[in-house]
Amino acid sequence: MADSIRRSRMERLVQLCLLHRGWSRRRLARELGRDPVRLTPASGLPKLDVLIGLATTLEWPVDLVAEFLWMERLPVGPSEFVASEQARSHGTEAPAESSVEYLAADLAANLADSLAEGRFADAIPALERALREPGRSDDERNDQLLMLAEARLHTGALHTARALALELCPAAAPADTENHVENHRFACALSIVGHAARQLMTVDPGRRREHGAEACRAFGAALDRAISPESARLACCSGQLEVASHLGETNPRRALATLAHGVSAPDHENCSADHRIGLAWWALSGCRIALHDLTREDDVSREMAFFTEHAHRLLDGISCWPIHERLFTLEHTRWFQTDTTGIPIDPPALDREELRIILGTMARFPTFRPIGRHLLCGAVEEC
Repeated sequence: MADSIRRSRMERLVQLCLLHRGWSRRRLARELGRDPVRLTPASGLPKLDVLIGLATTLEWPVDLVAEFLWMERLPVGPSEFVASEQARSHGTEAPAESSVEYLAADLAANLADSLAEGRFADAIPALERALREPGRSDDERNDQLLMLAEARLHTGALHTARALALELCPAAAPADTENHVENHRFACALSIVGHAARQLMTVDPGRRREHGAEACRAFGAALDRAISPESARLACCSGQLEVASHLGETNPRRALATLAHGVSAPDHENCSADHRIGLAWWALSGCRIALHDLTREDDVSREMAFFTEHAHRLLDGISCWPIHERLFTLEHTRWFQTDTTGIPIDPPALDREELRIILGTMARFPTFRPIGRHLLCGAVEEC
């Protein structure tokens, strides 16, 4: 992008600040710690403190200011809109690129990429905008609603994820063996309800039994509908077992033995990536059962070591960001708690691959960033 374009955008931001606050240029310069005649640098590239100052003045998030300065093309202005309307009325505008179908297909492709790469926080605004658009078919709307529920689940908005998923779960609806698409969507929504309710047992302990009962019902219903893919089915199975252990309906040692048998099978190298991801969810359930349901310190340490080692082995070469986030969060919980002597348990050294995964996880999960910074500060000499 040319420096002149960035300078123009930077000057426009300055003018917006003056209008928004009713300040003089001198007052704005004082707030930003800059010379009034040099508010707009020759390169159009402000320093970080100025970028943050502009965001604070405009009451914008910093990323919105950065987007304004760096995006390739600003939204169309009035003259461009008029030209576009004239082209449409004369039939000279390219129909494929301006059609609703093209935009919907482009949105779907971008959303699929964001979700596949674990960028759930990036997908949420696009999904919410799409759901506000008129003219969507029921299938499109329901697919987007399901994606939004999943994104909210993975970013920690448990109540929102549960409420969105329940919109797709008609009360007491029987399994429809004819409509496979609807049946699959319903099963996925039920699994989201189950995982949200399972996590709410910890977040909302006053209603622990209520959340646990809902999780068991939802997981069971999703399994009854033959939820797919295999990783989702395995995650529902381990979720059921984990909830039963937390509620005291299953002996935690028996639950851990079942999970350990699954994750330690010798032929995982020959399994599909999807199957290995499903068993990594089993390993996470084992970690949580050990942390919450075992009382002896040496038992907790042994089971945590076993399941985290197998989770990392199962995910070798696979970027499943939601599991990476949960795994490092659980390990962090363990590393930085104190043992019976009151001495903090030091985290192990991180290798290059673990550092790469932590950096990627911080980029994708804002709630993980404090944990990520803590881990990274222990991995480098100076932070």
